[in-house]
Amino acid sequence: MVELAVSAVILSMMMGFILMVQTTGQAAADQTGMQDEADSRLTRALERAANELRSVVDATIWENIASLDAGASQVTFQALESLQNGVATTGPVKRLEVELETSEQLDGIDNDGDGLVDEGALYLTQALGEADEMRVLLCRGVRNTFSGETLDLTDENGNGLVDEGGFHVGREGDRLIIRLALEVARSDGSRVERTGEVSVRIRN
Repeated sequence: MVELAVSAVILSMMMGFILMVQTTGQAAADQTGMQDEADSRLTRALERAANELRSVVDATIWENIASLDAGASQVTFQALESLQNGVATTGPVKRLEVELETSEQLDGIDNDGDGLVDEGALYLTQALGEADEMRVLLCRGVRNTFSGETLDLTDENGNGLVDEGGFHVGREGDRLIIRLALEVARSDGSRVERTGEVSVRIRN
């Protein structure tokens, strides 16, 4: 009986150890998966935004981006379609902008219960104001403010911008700088945050 009891205890300890290893491995896999997802979202969204702005014509940008200390949280523009005999033909008006996610409010609370607070979605609107206007979702989970920033009229993250949003477009000479910060919620309530930037040259 004593040997049976000892065997049962040893078996129980081994099963507990195996379960602990499995749980830890699954948690690590989940964490890696969320990080990969965040990286993928960020890369795809930045590439699409850059591609849209790569052929933008300077005179067609509606917002005076250079005058904005935090960059522009939305950009309305037209892209070059053709150039014949020195005459540029531009396409329909487009807009890149962030809107709060459905059911979210700008109140510091996770209103929609997805583990993120005050998050937005980045949209591209094509043929703005026309009959065939269409909105394309580029990514979800966009932060309300860029990484390290809070809305207090100071530059906490030291990048030279004040209170910049999770998505913003700045200007440096003849280049547009596109920056994006987004988050993905983990099952344990923590969040994976990713930031990135890309620049494109403006056509005159």
